[in-house]
Amino acid sequence: MKPKQLLLYFSLFIVIGGFVYFYEYEGGQTREAAQEWANKTFKIASPDSIVGLSIQNAKGTYSAVRMGEDWEINAPLNTAGEAAQWNGIAGKIAEATTDREITDKLTNLGAYGLDNPRVTVKMTLGDGSQKTLLVGYESKVSKGGATTFVKWADSTRIVTTSNSLFTQLDKSLFDLRNKSIFSVDQPRVGKITLVGDKEKVVLEKIANRWMITEPVLLPAMPNAISSMISGFNGLKARDFVEEEPTSLKPYQLDKSARRVIFQYDDGSTREEIRIGKQRSEDELFIHWLGKHPVAIIDTNQAKRFAKSAFDFQEKKLKSFDMNLVDRFTIVGENPLAIHKKDSTGWFSSNGDSLDTEKVESLLRSLNTLQADKVGDYNASNLVQYGLSSPKMVINAYHQDTVLASILVGAETTDEFFVKAADSPHVYVVQNWRIKNLQKSIESLQ
Repeated sequence: MKPKQLLLYFSLFIVIGGFVYFYEYEGGQTREAAQEWANKTFKIASPDSIVGLSIQNAKGTYSAVRMGEDWEINAPLNTAGEAAQWNGIAGKIAEATTDREITDKLTNLGAYGLDNPRVTVKMTLGDGSQKTLLVGYESKVSKGGATTFVKWADSTRIVTTSNSLFTQLDKSLFDLRNKSIFSVDQPRVGKITLVGDKEKVVLEKIANRWMITEPVLLPAMPNAISSMISGFNGLKARDFVEEEPTSLKPYQLDKSARRVIFQYDDGSTREEIRIGKQRSEDELFIHWLGKHPVAIIDTNQAKRFAKSAFDFQEKKLKSFDMNLVDRFTIVGENPLAIHKKDSTGWFSSNGDSLDTEKVESLLRSLNTLQADKVGDYNASNLVQYGLSSPKMVINAYHQDTVLASILVGAETTDEFFVKAADSPHVYVVQNWRIKNLQKSIESLQ
C-alpha cells in the first residue's frame, strides 16, 4: 500500500474515531444530563440555588435563610437552624423527580389535596425570584413507591413525586432548629469553675499550663479539660421549654447546686451553664445563663457536671525514669531486694541471677501504678489509713538517690490506701494493682 493511501486511511480513522467519541461519549453525557433535567420535577439547578425557605405544615409555619454553610431561622423566632434539616429540604426539592403527570383537566384541586395543601413551601432562589410549592395528598397510584401530588402555585400542571419530599417537609420547629445548648471558644478559655453538690473545683491556665487550684493544687491533664469543654459544646437538647424565661426559680436554676463557669483568658467573657431539677426520671432542666432558652437534657448528659478534681489530675502515683533504676526494694510480707549489678542483668541481694524480663515487668508495674480514686488530699492523720506503719514500702533508687517511694497502708475488701512518700495525698488503689508488686525472688528467676 502506498504511503499516500496509508495517510488517507489513517486520517479517515482519526475523523471517524473523533466522531464516535464526541457523539457516543460527550454527546451521551449531554443527552443524559438533558434527560435528568427533563425528569426533574421543579427544574431547580441545585440545592444551593435555594437561599430562603418558608414552610407551612400542620405543625406550624417556619422560615429560614441560608447563611453560608448554615441556616438561620427568622420565624416564629430568631435562632440557629439545624443545617442538615434545611439542606435536606433544599436537596429534596431540587432533586425531586416526576413519577407521573396528571392529564385529567380537573378544576377541583381538592381531589388532589391541593386546595388546602398538607404543606406550602415558599422559596427564594439565588437570583431573587420566589416560588410557591404546594404539596397535597398521597397518591394511591404510582409506578413504584409512595408518591404525593405536587404543583407550583402559579401553574396548572400537577405531578406526583416521591412521598419522601412530604416526609422531609413534615417537620416541627424542634426538628428544624439547632439543638446545641452551649458554646464556648475552647482555645480562649483560661479558667473553669465547677460547683457540684459536694465539691467545688477550679481549673486555671497558668503560664499556658492547666492547673487544678481548688480543692488542691496539682497539674491538670490538658486532654481531660479539652474533653470536658468539647462535651459541654456538644450538649444537645431533648426539648426547649421556655425561650425567654422570666424566672429560673420554677426550674431550680436560680440557685442551682450544679453549675459550670467558663472565663476567657482576657477576662472579656464569662459564660455560665446551670443544671436544675428533674422534669422526669431521665430528664433535667438546663440553662445557659443569659438570653438563652431553658432546655431539657437526658440525665446521662448531666454526668458532665459531676466532675471532681480527681477526674482532671494525673492518676500515676509516681513517675520515674526506669532506665536510671539500679536497685529497688520492697519491704513487707515478702521482703524483696533487687540489685542491678552491671549491664549483664538483674541480681538479687544474695547474688542470684534474675530473669530480666520479669524484673522489668515488675518495675513497669511500679512506674505505672495509678490511683483509682482519692482518699484524702490533705491527710493530717495517717493512722486511719494504715500509713503511719505501712504494710509495704516500695523504693526505687539510682545509686543512693530515691527515685520513687510508695507506701501501702490498710486494705479494705478490695482496695488499699496508698500514697507517695513525698506527697500529702492519700489515694485508693484496687488490690490487684498492689498484688502485681508482691513478688518473691523465686517468681522472678
